Amino acid sequence: MDLNKNIKFGFSYLKGEMQSMLGLNINSTPTARLALNQWISKTDKNNNNSKEILITALRNHTWIEWAAYAACVFKNMGYNSTLLFRKSEVAKFYTEKPSFLNFWEGVKNIPGITLVDIESAPFDKQTYDRFIQMPDEYYAAATAYDFHVEKEDIINNIDPAYAPATKVLKIKTAQITSVLKELYKSKKYHRTILYSGIISDSRGAMDVSLESKQELVCVEGWSWRSGHVIYNYNAPALEYNVKGWMNSLGAWNEQKEKEINSYIKFLDGEKVNEPGWLDNFYLVQRSKINAEFSKELNDFIQGDAPIAVLAPNVIGDSSLLNRETIFSSLRTWMKSIITYFKNNPDKKLIIRAHPAEVWVADYKLKIRIGELAQELCKDIPNIFILDGRDKTNTFSLLPYARVGLIWLSSVGFDMVIRGLPVIAAAEPKYAGLGIVEEPKTQEEYFEMLNAFMQTQHRPKPEQIQKGKEFQYMVFKGFSFQAQGTTYRANSCQIGNMPNQEEHDRFYKILVGQEPAPDLINA
Repeated sequence: MDLNKNIKFGFSYLKGEMQSMLGLNINSTPTARLALNQWISKTDKNNNNSKEILITALRNHTWIEWAAYAACVFKNMGYNSTLLFRKSEVAKFYTEKPSFLNFWEGVKNIPGITLVDIESAPFDKQTYDRFIQMPDEYYAAATAYDFHVEKEDIINNIDPAYAPATKVLKIKTAQITSVLKELYKSKKYHRTILYSGIISDSRGAMDVSLESKQELVCVEGWSWRSGHVIYNYNAPALEYNVKGWMNSLGAWNEQKEKEINSYIKFLDGEKVNEPGWLDNFYLVQRSKINAEFSKELNDFIQGDAPIAVLAPNVIGDSSLLNRETIFSSLRTWMKSIITYFKNNPDKKLIIRAHPAEVWVADYKLKIRIGELAQELCKDIPNIFILDGRDKTNTFSLLPYARVGLIWLSSVGFDMVIRGLPVIAAAEPKYAGLGIVEEPKTQEEYFEMLNAFMQTQHRPKPEQIQKGKEFQYMVFKGFSFQAQGTTYRANSCQIGNMPNQEEHDRFYKILVGQEPAPDLINA
């Protein structure tokens, strides 16, 4: 922190500590413990309806702190909470001394809280043994996420670090599943709430909860919009119920059309005169759609050769996990496409690495698509590469292209809406809606690619319309501003959230006080 930030933090901290010590209303919460003090001060310890919610407080600061925050919110709704945690984990994350400064020490003061340490709690031996004996492939996606690689890398064990990490994950999963099984023997919780349902040990926790007939909800942060979260009943959060959500949003109308057109302008770098829902979006594109191309790119697009635009995902993103279909991995698909264009020099390919790569910390981005493509495309003059650091607006390429090629990225429906047909190589979240082409074999894939490259095609009107409906759902309709903007405790205050009405609705949905919109017509 620079000097000004240090001074600002110091004043904010002293203000919050004074408010806390004097029993005043706490509105300055620069630390996790001060935030917790605020939550507890606003929690009704006498509100109790005898129902209990089980929440996992695991993996990182975000989900440990959110579990504690949610327990306070739920207590105000009448529910006691049990937090499932690991003593070694909280000891690593929360080292503050003396105890009145330590976040986790303060969690013990939440009214109606029960804390269960996975590392010392009673457990079901049979369940423990079952998950220890699970094949390594069961854990491959979660291990891939931790190493920021693809599932195929883990299955093929291309790094000696993968096998030991999988062994550790087996033990962690065996621990949490066996403790959950033991808890479920004696109690039916009103809800079990897990983060993710895919990464780390959350898949095993989800599977045991479902087989034990517990009412389960998985939650996840929604990175497109600051402070937003999503949920999914009885399945991983990122496997959200697309058709249910689209049904819940009702018929298309002029207002939705207007809002989607505003979002498209936002992506294009144009000024949008509509304050509100676009204010907390991350803008992935870093230049306007009408910005000039570099000389090299401008020279490349000249001539009559048909052009395809390949727009892959960021490798390591959890949205990629368990979505492979006809290609074993994103890189295998890319290599196949590069080989195709190498063998067809009369056709051109632009590989546009995801511009969001610049957001991702170096330690989380083990494989940069632009660098990989440079290695694979040496001496192939009909392939042009824009790496993630290049500021070219992806959508400015579309007027020059015959087809868009995606793994499963959201850019797929963006391209279709703008009039470019798209072929998906994996299973996008919008699979089965008819928005993009979804070949069932590699042979069919390359037949489609040949056809699109030979003559100009445009998406059907119903594909464009369905693309708009999905775009509206995923960027406007189904996430909730229900967590702090930093995804840490210090940006959460009970009763003082940026969108309190939406926040409250989210927690009512989690506990069933309000029907889950995506399940109403299920």
